[in-house]
Amino acid sequence: MVVATGGSHALKLKRNRNKPNFGVRFDFNLLNSLNEDTKYGTIIGSIKDSAAGAEFGFLSFQVADGSGTWSDGYIQERLRIEADRVTSKESYEITTSFCASCISVRR
Repeated sequence: MVVATGGSHALKLKRNRNKPNFGVRFDFNLLNSLNEDTKYGTIIGSIKDSAAGAEFGFLSFQVADGSGTWSDGYIQERLRIEADRVTSKESYEITTSFCASCISVRR
């Protein structure tokens, strides 16, 4: 990959669709114990609402769940970031202390 000098985009992924739940993704593949190319994680940037002037999107973070299969239906999703919320498959409590840059996460 070559990144051109100038401009503000080092990398831009674009999919020519405007339907909800369609997006672009990064797959993170590594080798398993048999040296087979295996997907271990995915980050998807997707459309929640494509109405012109009121666009909403989300980021979905997915990880392999040990089943050996992947689905396009967000089955492996562990974290989703939207404009108004962050949701996770597991429940976590996030607290801050007197230190503004210190965050404590408890399950």
